[in-house]
Amino acid sequence: MALPLYGNGEREMWLSILETLLYGQGRFDLAYAVITDQPVELARIQLVEYFLKHQEFDYLLFADADMMWGRDAIYTLLSADKDIITALTTERKQGQTRRAINYLRADNIITWVKDLPSETEPFEIDACGMAFALIKRKVLEVMGQNSFERITMEDGTKASEDLSYCIRAKQKGFQIWCHPQVKVGHIGKYVYTDADVRAHI
Repeated sequence: MALPLYGNGEREMWLSILETLLYGQGRFDLAYAVITDQPVELARIQLVEYFLKHQEFDYLLFADADMMWGRDAIYTLLSADKDIITALTTERKQGQTRRAINYLRADNIITWVKDLPSETEPFEIDACGMAFALIKRKVLEVMGQNSFERITMEDGTKASEDLSYCIRAKQKGFQIWCHPQVKVGHIGKYVYTDADVRAHI
């Protein structure tokens, strides 16, 4: 588990990690690494570099400091056996919350996923935020540690580090998925969930 932190992280995140450790006993082994007070792009690059030095690691899970999740969330993502798979995550904007999962047009313009193709089974997407995303080792080895460097889009703007990673991964033939049964909370003024998205569609 790779944690890019600002400060100490949210209390709910640490409780989620503790519950995951307890649930994971006998199911999977979990180690975590923390990078603190770095720009998120640099933190992700350093966490991938650390991961690749350890051959015993099979998957890397990015979990942001302001996320909370159920105890079986990681196990469910692992069981899906996908190249890259994310939970059903949301942005943290009151009154205009959107899902942090996207489709890409041919010109790399993103459109957010409004209607879920499935409520129960993983479905393929083009890009996702890395707030709670699981990546297979083979993907990380092919992509390398610098694939989070931000891409300049056709309109001159810089893509986010996670969108940049997804664009590069798709170009290399990897698939990106969302598991709609794995729902995580985004901690802000309150805990934003997919219910906030549904309330404003």
